[in-house]
Amino acid sequence: MRYSQALTLSLITVAATSLTASVAQPQKLIGEVTLTLHNAIWHSSQTGQNKFDLILDFVCDQNRCQPEVWGYAPEFNQADHSGEISLKKLNSQQQATVNLTISPDPWIAGKETATYRINFQQAGNLITGQYQGNIDQQTVTGTVSGKISASLAQPLPNHQPLQPQEYPRLLFRTEQLPALQHKAQTRIGKAIIKELKRTLAQPVAYDGYVPNAGYHAAGQCFLSQLQNDEQAAEKAWQLTENAIARPNPRLFEQSPTVAGIALAYDLCYPKWDSERRQQISLWLAQQAEQLIAGTPDRGWNPTPASNWNARARGAAGLAALAILDDPNLPLDIDPQRLLKIAERNIKRYLQQGIGSRGFGTEGDHYTTEPLVLTVLPFLQAYRIAAGQDMISQSSATWVLPHYLTRGVFNPKAKQLDIPTYGRHHRYAGDSLFAVGLGSVTHRFLPAFTWLSHCYLRRQNRPFHLQSPHEAFYAFVNYPLGVAPQNPSQLLGKVLAGSQKGFYVFRNRWQDENDFVASIYLKPEKIKKTWSFPDAGSFRFWGLGSRWAVAGLSERGRAAENVLLTTDPDPIAQLVWRKTRSDGSGVVSLAAGDWLRSFGVDYSSLSGSPALVAIVDRLKNPNQETTWIMHTAEKVTIQGNEFMMRSHSGAILSGIFIAPEAVELSQETQGKITKLSAQGKGDFFMVMSVQENAMPRWEISGSGLSAQVRLGQQTISFDDNHLIFGD
Repeated sequence: MRYSQALTLSLITVAATSLTASVAQPQKLIGEVTLTLHNAIWHSSQTGQNKFDLILDFVCDQNRCQPEVWGYAPEFNQADHSGEISLKKLNSQQQATVNLTISPDPWIAGKETATYRINFQQAGNLITGQYQGNIDQQTVTGTVSGKISASLAQPLPNHQPLQPQEYPRLLFRTEQLPALQHKAQTRIGKAIIKELKRTLAQPVAYDGYVPNAGYHAAGQCFLSQLQNDEQAAEKAWQLTENAIARPNPRLFEQSPTVAGIALAYDLCYPKWDSERRQQISLWLAQQAEQLIAGTPDRGWNPTPASNWNARARGAAGLAALAILDDPNLPLDIDPQRLLKIAERNIKRYLQQGIGSRGFGTEGDHYTTEPLVLTVLPFLQAYRIAAGQDMISQSSATWVLPHYLTRGVFNPKAKQLDIPTYGRHHRYAGDSLFAVGLGSVTHRFLPAFTWLSHCYLRRQNRPFHLQSPHEAFYAFVNYPLGVAPQNPSQLLGKVLAGSQKGFYVFRNRWQDENDFVASIYLKPEKIKKTWSFPDAGSFRFWGLGSRWAVAGLSERGRAAENVLLTTDPDPIAQLVWRKTRSDGSGVVSLAAGDWLRSFGVDYSSLSGSPALVAIVDRLKNPNQETTWIMHTAEKVTIQGNEFMMRSHSGAILSGIFIAPEAVELSQETQGKITKLSAQGKGDFFMVMSVQENAMPRWEISGSGLSAQVRLGQQTISFDDNHLIFGD
């Protein structure tokens, strides 16, 4: 298998396309431009040519485009290809000439150059076009598609470039140190420093899934900066030496070590002598190159949306920023190039792996872990050191608001719990809020000081953390002087993540009795990433109870709260959405042979603080199916009704209006009870939660044409969606 020879592609004229019937007028390129050249690159094998798409990225402002262009062909290899681009107008079209270096990856050798000449035109934010040329003495033609989007990386106004050998630069700048030393004397500062010292007293892990030796070294270096402590800097050096001497076999585990040592190098630079600096600088460069290049084995996953990619490339970015402009590095090491490739990979992770409202498709554990370990630290360091803000315009800025919207205080564990999706049934908890404070927009910050004051103060500390680096991020970013404000006044009670199909309905932010319901549509399958079969599954907590939770198993739809249809791993599309300011709402999804409508009512018209209704409509009315819901509460069944009783005394009462001959059963699975309903045809179910009294259902009609009345509220179904009220 080999690369093609140098590619010379000649210009071709493309017929104009317009959004209107009039002649198209030239439009200005503004933002990030992505062009996909279909079948533009290949390698040859014994069976012939295997062609692949090439994706080109460049940035323009009012048709003035930066000369830098990058290519990416994920089915060809995992390398990022750099080059130059020039554009000029041609009537209603744009003419682009691209000179690109096609780079190798660890298991395909060789490096080639390619010249592309492309004509394209835009209609709104969409691009169409063609290219034509000769490759290996063959005539080749192909189409071009693309889009224009807002630039993800925005230059910070008034950013002061780094001075030669200026350190620290990843967590704060030198001129900020006096203010941080003053902060250490405040009540919140003392509390976080106490938490930092607690984490530093914990055992150091040099191996395992999350080695933390590098973070321990960085924690000591932070204390050395803050308190001018030479002994702490020496402890950090010993931890650093030990960590380097015990490398991890996979990039997945090595990346936290690299990230931690990059932070330690940055913070201890003024305390370590030149020999130590040179040793660590060269090691970081080598590690960044390895994390960028990847490895040709199963211990690595370069897929943009994968948590493996996020972990590794976030660490590579931190390492590159730490050694940027280092005069002692060998000439063949280019930290600026490493930084650019790390930035591109993290950008792709944010665009493909995490939705516009902060939900990650790999589930809560696999999303929040890399964010805490490397991604959020890199994004904040990129803003501080390079003056590039890749947070405000990306999904990263919604991660903490997303989890605050889903969180419910657990008084026993003294932490915010969430109804999880995905593997392992957990998320990063306080660690996420600590490391992510620097990613929160100014207008949302009062919601997080409220969280600290009202929820986390019950621990007698602002956070309960797992690693030293979490504490110093919390210390640096905690906003002094920001008055607390209830999140409902800032975030709203409904979170609609339409990109990833995730919806949350919340009644308030107050205490452990808050109601939170959510549903995941799963509108896409991303190859080579963890993809749990969640399509249409829901969660429901309230009155201190966990009424609908994930099942114990981590594989198969039978472990979810779904209707078991013929498709074992469906995807679903939104067909209806309506929400109210009190947190109530209805969403409907269509997935192959079935439609699900999920509705939540917090109006209290029923006499209950929360109602949940679900309709499952099948294309085949004679199909036998099973409806499933898992709960952490005690279940009793009587006919077509069921009741869940919580240890708190709260009661959930449910009734199946359809199917007419439904059969309910339950199965205990550890601490979880699986409620199953079997029947033929469509399902219509309503649940009511209250403190003690049982509801009195009034039902008129049958099947999906039935109307359910409870108190002054009615529930019915019309075409493709539930209706609360007349």
